[in-house]
Amino acid sequence: MLLIPDFVQIGLYIILAIFLTGITFYTVQRRNDARALLFSIGLVFQIIWIVAFILEIICSETSIKLIFDTFIIIASYFVGTAYFLFSLEYNEFKFKKQRKFYYFIFIYSILLLFPVLLFPYQPWMRINVRSEGVFSIIRYANGIYLNILIGEVYLKVLFTFILFIRNLFLKTRSRLVKKQSLIMAISYMLLFFASIVSVWSEPLGIVERFISFYLLGLIFAGVFIFIAVFPLRTFEILPAARNLILDNIGDGYCVFSDKNQLLEMNEELMKILGVVDKSIVIGKKPYELFSHLPNLMHLAETPHNISTELNIELWDKNHFYEADKVTILRRRRNLGFVLIFHDISQRKEHEQNLKASKEDLERKFQHAQKIDTVGQLAGGIAHDFNNILTIILGNAELLAEKISDDKENGNLLDELTNAALNASRMTKQLLMFSKKSIVHPSVVYINELLNRMQNPIQRLIGEDMDIELRMVLSPDVDRIFVDVGLMEQILINLILNARDAMPMGGVLEISTKNMIISPEIRHLYPEAEQTDYVCIQVTDTGIGMTEEVKNHLFEPFFSTKPKGTGTGLGLSMVYGAVKQFHGFINVTSEPNSGTSILISIPVIHDAIPKQVPKNEELLYQGNEELIVLVEDDASVRNITQKLLIRMGYQVLNYGSGLEAIEELRSGDKKIALLFTDIVMPEIKGHELYEQLKNYYPDLKVLYASGYTDKIIGQYGVLFKDTNFIAKPYTVESLAEKIYDIIHRQ
Repeated sequence: MLLIPDFVQIGLYIILAIFLTGITFYTVQRRNDARALLFSIGLVFQIIWIVAFILEIICSETSIKLIFDTFIIIASYFVGTAYFLFSLEYNEFKFKKQRKFYYFIFIYSILLLFPVLLFPYQPWMRINVRSEGVFSIIRYANGIYLNILIGEVYLKVLFTFILFIRNLFLKTRSRLVKKQSLIMAISYMLLFFASIVSVWSEPLGIVERFISFYLLGLIFAGVFIFIAVFPLRTFEILPAARNLILDNIGDGYCVFSDKNQLLEMNEELMKILGVVDKSIVIGKKPYELFSHLPNLMHLAETPHNISTELNIELWDKNHFYEADKVTILRRRRNLGFVLIFHDISQRKEHEQNLKASKEDLERKFQHAQKIDTVGQLAGGIAHDFNNILTIILGNAELLAEKISDDKENGNLLDELTNAALNASRMTKQLLMFSKKSIVHPSVVYINELLNRMQNPIQRLIGEDMDIELRMVLSPDVDRIFVDVGLMEQILINLILNARDAMPMGGVLEISTKNMIISPEIRHLYPEAEQTDYVCIQVTDTGIGMTEEVKNHLFEPFFSTKPKGTGTGLGLSMVYGAVKQFHGFINVTSEPNSGTSILISIPVIHDAIPKQVPKNEELLYQGNEELIVLVEDDASVRNITQKLLIRMGYQVLNYGSGLEAIEELRSGDKKIALLFTDIVMPEIKGHELYEQLKNYYPDLKVLYASGYTDKIIGQYGVLFKDTNFIAKPYTVESLAEKIYDIIHRQ
């Protein structure tokens, strides 16, 4: 048996109570921290437990001892609960409605402990209650209700132990936290075993009189936790850390009392306001501190939470700040307010740049709309003009056959035909300006094209410009597959840009050559799709360009020309067209050292299409196949019918799609081809084709139009593999197209 003198035990408990009271006063000063508050609550209930335990010992009446024993049970339960909640806070367990959960735990605990007060002698509470008088503790066996309470406390202590052991294995925990967690885990394990020994002490016969191992375990656990946490200033570091953060967040702030006196400001605000010594301004009122900032003074004196923008000259540069006022209330009492200053200079600069960019974009958009309007106008004019040219060229072809022996009139007719062809090219250039021309790629010898363009290029440069034109054309340049009109426009745009780069004169050189991209230099041309290319290089000795300009050279709307003299779309069109030809562009330029633009286009290896000799027998002759011709323009319809008959075809012509459907709905005709205009009144060309296919499932179609691709595209054609011929067309091109559709497709 363990024998300890009575006065020694009582003195020990008194000393421990005083020590724990001192710890409680130390921790309660940090009650703003939830962990310190919960720890303080646990200490308070430990003190209540010790005091009740001492009073139980020195009392002689069993009924009085029973009252103090009840307080011991209540205090021990709340100690376990408080330390359980403390462990949740310490381990940073966060969940929704956490504060309400804490309130629920305490209210639940109070309700659970009411039966302990009201029914002390019930057998489900205490069994065989007895006392040995003064200097003794009350003796009894626990009923089922007390065992439930004790079991719940055991579970809380065990769960808390597990939480702290968990910290030892988390990589995210610091060494300090792991050290504290180890000490606290030991403390709670000591508490757990001490409580078990206390419950089973009497049956084991190891306790004499009134020593409580559970109480000692709680006391030592509390002391260990204090040793682990508070000397290391886990909670004291928070105010210092808060000030450090506020001094480095980049925003300025100051705090005023409810009497409008300055209490605190951080270093950032001192820089903003030009305050050197904070102690000089502490205690001042807003009108004294912000006399040079009327907006801020008004903000501080306004009783509501509002915001304002300030423009403050700082470090020889204007800075924009947004000042917010936040009133601090506690229990409806005004404790003062805080002014927070956000630096919004970058945001303001961004807004100004955005505004300027928006205005610039609007100007460019309006300019582009003008170009688009011209393009729409060009498309409409081109349609009518192409119909007229179709009639002229068709009649000229037919007339040429009848006067083939009249040389003098034949020459006049040739002049007429050439004039019509020139007009056709002018129409294509008009459509090219609108960026809506229909692309017709063909095999082209670039040297022949440049030789043919030499005089127009010289006129583009102008006689008043002191610019020397050099043509360095390699004689063995291969063929390329491009649209001739589009290729001409590419060269014209590059030549015009080169001319404008030499206002004081210089040399403009146009050269051609073949280029083989070997594996050794393949990395220099990542866009290359094959190994052999034809290169067209346009070089000038002008002002050159910077790296920044080169980076934006082919962007739409980018232009280095004076305002109002360039659209900024020329080189972007060049870039898009070259890409359409599966080629690529390289630019070499330095300021004041000229510019060289190299266009590389793939070599075409296919055979050259056969040419139809002029005024000779057609190579693509029909064999009495039936063609249905639908055209709303009577003149175009008549000349086209004559041409088709001359080619050897039978023709049924109709002035509208509805008329054709009405005549052909029987389905008894053997139609080789439907040749229809696209844009017609009543019913469009593709709609006519779809309806006739109901009667003639194998029907083939050839569309014709003088409209631009954008207008035609609205009606569902110009898709891939669509058979299409642009107006005006020659006899040869029409004959080849029809023959190809009927006999080869």
